[in-house]
Amino acid sequence: MTSSTRSQMGVYLLGSTVTVLNRSELPSIHMALGLFLHNHPEKRETIRQSLTSTIKEIATFWYKARIPTRDVQNCQTKQEKLFEGWCLLKKNKGRQSVKQQSREAEFLCKLDNLFDIAHANTMNIMKIKEDKQFLQAQREKGREKGQNDSKMMDMILSSSSDEEDTDNSDDDTVSCKAGPTQENRQRGRKVVITPQLTATLDRTKISDRKAMFVISETVKSLGHNITDLALNRNVPLVVYWNVKLTAGLTSKEQVDRLPVIVSGKGVSQLLTVAKLTSDTGEAQASAVYPAIGDWCITENIRAICFDTTSSNTGRLAGACILLKQKIGKEL
Repeated sequence: MTSSTRSQMGVYLLGSTVTVLNRSELPSIHMALGLFLHNHPEKRETIRQSLTSTIKEIATFWYKARIPTRDVQNCQTKQEKLFEGWCLLKKNKGRQSVKQQSREAEFLCKLDNLFDIAHANTMNIMKIKEDKQFLQAQREKGREKGQNDSKMMDMILSSSSDEEDTDNSDDDTVSCKAGPTQENRQRGRKVVITPQLTATLDRTKISDRKAMFVISETVKSLGHNITDLALNRNVPLVVYWNVKLTAGLTSKEQVDRLPVIVSGKGVSQLLTVAKLTSDTGEAQASAVYPAIGDWCITENIRAICFDTTSSNTGRLAGACILLKQKIGKEL
């Protein structure tokens, strides 16, 4: 009765919540937020429970469409930021200022856009042309797609369902994927960019972009398959993290946030600001490692930097020890 009454009253900026996702397309921002609000508070799930159940259902569509997605934690962070942004707008809905109206209009314009949880390197990971075209169409602003996109999604879901009929895996274990597995990864393994070649390129003042053109065409002219070769110059990177206690956006409670940053020669990038359920070494390592994977820079990490709290430096359960174990090499 409560859910029905709330739906009739209307949900701020959305009109109503969402109980079933549309089969013909990947979920939009409207669908993601509407489903989250259906789970919380209509189904009386906690925010954490609603994040988990919502992302699990959304990720099922991406999984069936054969599109690699971000790590679960990053997907949930994106969903949480969407909810927090909506809460801030709702908090000020009584203000009829020009700025508030402009923010509401901007939010409304984005509702039909794709709730994009694709892996950062998804276009390079995917090998099927139709899958790439489908994702590009889904990313169009406003999601104004024709029947071809709906038919394509139905075809993808249908073919995936056929595959699942012969699979013994449990549907309840579906979750976001952090990226390609060892079995489907197609990245070249033979290293071409040696230290000597790098030094030569630097001395002749050839940029990385131009060097790739020259080396690629040279490789082809010598009759080699370029997909078998690793042509990218690996920039050594240092990853930094540090827990910060900040005020929550939707409550007065203090929450632990973990900024993760990498730096190297000509590189300085914020990877994520993860929300932690605790400040243990395991929680920190479990936040840093997926962020590195999402940006496809795991192989580039050479060093780690952190403060000397016991949660980081613990001999058995410290974040630095656990992170090295996850990456699989000494740092």
